[in-house]
Amino acid sequence: MSGLRQITKPLGLIEATPPEAVLRGAAPRLLRRVPPERRPIELVHNAYGIAGGVVFGTLPRPVRRRPWAGPTYGLLIWASERGPPPERAARVGDRSLFGLSAG
Repeated sequence: MSGLRQITKPLGLIEATPPEAVLRGAAPRLLRRVPPERRPIELVHNAYGIAGGVVFGTLPRPVRRRPWAGPTYGLLIWASERGPPPERAARVGDRSLFGLSAG
């Protein structure tokens, strides 16, 4: 997923990675005080991923074991995200990979 972000952001397909967008929306005043190089982007990203994995882990085992369960879960996460259509489209692969790894 990090590799996809390294490609999609420089190409201009996404303006901000999901953790950056979360930090901008959730704590804009706090962020103004923190220099960009010290912002906890990776911490937020990892916490988001861990929380997503924990939620996936609460699904019944027969559901989790289906080959389609992980990718479907990743796409459901993608569907809940906001942003301009090109940016959301660029995240399809990212969220599908998340689902595969969670599955």
